Amino acid sequence: MNLKKTTLSLSLINAGSVFLGFLFHILLGRRFGISLELDCLFAGLAIFSLLGILNSFITSVFIPVFNEFKYKDEKGSFVFADVTIKWVALSALMMTSLAWVSGDSIVRVVASGFKEESMSLTLDVIRILLIALIFSSITNIVGRILNALYFFAVPAITNFIHPVFNIAALYLLSPLFGIKAVAISYVVSNSLQMCILFIYIMIKTPWRPTSRIYHEKMPSLIKHSSKMTLSGFIWSIREIISRNIASHLAPGSIALLAYAEKFISIVLQIAVSPASKVFYSKVSELIAANKWLDVRELFERVSRANAVIVFFFSAGIIAFFVPLLNILFLGSKFTVHDISTLFYLVLMLLTYLLILSYETYLVQIVYAEKKAHIVGINAVAGVIVFSLSAYLLTRKYGVYGIAASLIISQLAVCCLYYIFINKQLKTSIVKFITHSARGLIISLLFIIAGISVKPLLNNDILEILFVLPVWSFLFFMAVKVYMQKELEFIGIKDMFKHG
Repeated sequence: MNLKKTTLSLSLINAGSVFLGFLFHILLGRRFGISLELDCLFAGLAIFSLLGILNSFITSVFIPVFNEFKYKDEKGSFVFADVTIKWVALSALMMTSLAWVSGDSIVRVVASGFKEESMSLTLDVIRILLIALIFSSITNIVGRILNALYFFAVPAITNFIHPVFNIAALYLLSPLFGIKAVAISYVVSNSLQMCILFIYIMIKTPWRPTSRIYHEKMPSLIKHSSKMTLSGFIWSIREIISRNIASHLAPGSIALLAYAEKFISIVLQIAVSPASKVFYSKVSELIAANKWLDVRELFERVSRANAVIVFFFSAGIIAFFVPLLNILFLGSKFTVHDISTLFYLVLMLLTYLLILSYETYLVQIVYAEKKAHIVGINAVAGVIVFSLSAYLLTRKYGVYGIAASLIISQLAVCCLYYIFINKQLKTSIVKFITHSARGLIISLLFIIAGISVKPLLNNDILEILFVLPVWSFLFFMAVKVYMQKELEFIGIKDMFKHG
């Protein structure tokens, strides 16, 4: 398998999906503004995400367990996969039922500062999303099976379904159902994605439904996955805490924070996620074969290349984000103050993005090794650091204090992962920083160039339509000329000839 080609293909697919998701959030913001309704939606989505993590107690380390089993018994591994799908579906049904009954308590946990009207609307949103959770959980395990077999494209392409239906819901359903229309679109899109992936997996793999409801590998899978899920759940408490603190600030604070995180997430999905998916599938095989030299070489190549990409996006955001926001949001329900606050939040979170882009691959190695205790220790430490810093900083700096706390806690967790993993990985953080220095310098020069153009044009549309494309092209050429070594990652054909 050509890892470089696969990664680039996934990047292009992800870019298209992310663009549609970005368009949806722009239209969502223009439709509802920084408002009570958006606060309720993002609080509901935080619960949806949290429950999704809890339901992964069966599947967190499915790929390495499946790969180990497939290496010994390929036919039996697909029976194991079928049983796993059944258990995931049953688990999702049970969790949905429990969450439906205890909905009021859940809303109070995530947004204790909400008034009665907001509480009621958030509960309505959550109960609709609970239905989507069942389909989402099944889709997730089918996607993991396909990824374990190196089928990445179609699962990635089906992600286009979500933003398309979200956008359609804004125009067709929101006049009738308000913000609940978005939650309804989650139900439709997740159910459709599930059906498509089931058809695809039957066509492309030996998997077929069986009458089996138990497999001897399930206790081992649940043992490892439940530990990872507990750790993931602990780490997700950070989001619940941030939303809860923001619910006590000015109305719209949750929405502003969610939008800033969404913009960072968009860059993460384009710059990091495609390579990390390929990396995880490959590294789980290499670790199973105890090939740590290959793991280190792959890690160093991917992490350096990702640093270059993150610097590029960060430079573009610093130089052109404000005019882009002005074009997208001014004239709608967003105010100049909303746009200014959003820009500074995103600007702060760029440091968080860089830390996370490096940490992601360390986490993938931990998951491939099935070392749940490392994830758990780091999660507890991260939540404690975040809670303390958010409590201290939010009092003085408001929503900016939450953003600063995200950076501080992520840096602490990244350092812990590096300390734990480097005992076997034996990579050098100094070497990484040295190799990344050129990318930082080039980015700084282009930031200065991009900002210098603003006073000359004083026109947001001209900056985005004409200056940004030229700036991006020149940046790309500079990176290509001066950073060839950093970009030569996962592209050597014989790099894993023994893997």
